[in-house]
Amino acid sequence: MKNMSAKTGRSISLFKFIVMLLLVLGLSGFNVLFSIQSVALDLDFYVSKWTELGVPKSVGITMEDLERVGEHLLLYFTGDAPSPQLTVTINGTPTLMFKEHEISHLEDVRMLFQSGLLAKHICEGLIAIGIILSAVINKCQDAVASIAKSLKLSAVILCAVVLIVTLAAILDFTSWWTSFHLITFTNDLWILDPEVDRLIQIFPEGFFYSAVTKICVTSLVIAGVYFILSLLINYLSSNYRKKHL
Repeated sequence: MKNMSAKTGRSISLFKFIVMLLLVLGLSGFNVLFSIQSVALDLDFYVSKWTELGVPKSVGITMEDLERVGEHLLLYFTGDAPSPQLTVTINGTPTLMFKEHEISHLEDVRMLFQSGLLAKHICEGLIAIGIILSAVINKCQDAVASIAKSLKLSAVILCAVVLIVTLAAILDFTSWWTSFHLITFTNDLWILDPEVDRLIQIFPEGFFYSAVTKICVTSLVIAGVYFILSLLINYLSSNYRKKHL
């Protein structure tokens, strides 16, 4: 009988650990993916960086046309446009914006976006499942404590990871960005010539340095929100126990 109770206790403990793991994975993944998408799908960010970097003048395109390119690319990445190609005016001449190999690379980027959007929805599902299961297998107070602990653990993990990534990017962004592409893509279509390829002309390294910086800051802010929420939940839970127990 004691052995059976001990086994049951271990099984419940294991299940609670798995539920917390689901929550931590969901919260961490959602943070990272939301941070990336909040920057990568922000047309205002594109326009501000293009203005700051003087892209319209260097490419020979009006800001109006460049903004139209950015808007069209975002529609393409999110699945609302069939092709990234469009006609713009370059140095006074109507021209197709992208060459064939640039379009092929943008197809890879689109797949990356679509995978990221799907992964974010999966993370949202993990969070929901984790909360529901935590409520089912724990008493009310234990469930609240488990959720608070998951938030705090996610915040700590995210801060550590983001700080490591940020340090690596700051020390040598070019190498860091190259490594990112080598890991992410299975071909070399991302290797573009800044002298002739407009895709890299409108998205120079400085653009991505700012984007990565903003993504890291956003992720740290969300991690901070997680941590504050965990403290708030524990505080409210403690007060509730004092008043009702």
